[in-house]
Amino acid sequence: MIIKQFNTIDADALKEQTVNLSVSVEFSEHTLAIALFDKIVQKFTSFESWFTEEKNLSELTQVFLNSEIMKLNVPEVAISLLMQEFVHIPKELFIPEEATEYLNYTVSSEYNGTVSFDEIPAISALCCYKIPEHISAQLEQFNAKPTIRHFSGNFISLIADKINTDQKTVVVFFHENAFEIVLMHNKKLIQYSTFTFQTIQEYLYFLLLFLQQLNLDTETVNFIVTGGIEEKSALMNATLKYIRNVSSFRFTDHTMFTETLQSVPKNRFDMLFQNAIKK
Repeated sequence: MIIKQFNTIDADALKEQTVNLSVSVEFSEHTLAIALFDKIVQKFTSFESWFTEEKNLSELTQVFLNSEIMKLNVPEVAISLLMQEFVHIPKELFIPEEATEYLNYTVSSEYNGTVSFDEIPAISALCCYKIPEHISAQLEQFNAKPTIRHFSGNFISLIADKINTDQKTVVVFFHENAFEIVLMHNKKLIQYSTFTFQTIQEYLYFLLLFLQQLNLDTETVNFIVTGGIEEKSALMNATLKYIRNVSSFRFTDHTMFTETLQSVPKNRFDMLFQNAIKK
């Protein structure tokens, strides 16, 4: 069953000329979120999100089609795919015609779709991933041709641009029961992994295993948490119990939201918002 988490719509914003608006969309196997950004006032005005415990891309894409925001047919749409089927290839080794083979050799496919790839200039690499056919079929019904990228490329680019990684730095982004974990040093990607978890114990196991495999000391490593984690949550308390130097970071300033969106979990959807405003 798909649960609608947020339906925060500014009716006046929906009357704005679509040329002044941009839309950001985040898709995963379990979640869909859509944000509307007014480029004139430089604020987010409307937001919708859904969640399903079972993987259900078919129903999520139907929800996407019927979204109040998507019905506007805004010409500028940026879609971020938060799918686990992806691989990063160094630019100097990448051959476009081999993109499908790169993906097939490294991950097992759970769904049909078109293999695509994005360049990640910050680390001189390309991200190969699959656009599920459920999503691509629905996109054909819109006038605008959206920009589609994989979440990991956007995330790495933002880290390289906005976080100081002069020393080895671990950055973790939390979703619902999942997290992305990255080790960066001098704007270079050392390691990128993604994990799903049901309990805090599972989260800690994957986290400490990641650090151990990279010989990172929990007492000294520079550790940054982002996304869906709150300062006084059980997740944060568990992290602080095992990691000494923990700091939190949010890319999108709080002033970029209208009063209508005050209840929206801005930390969790930080990357979604960044995808709408980035140049």
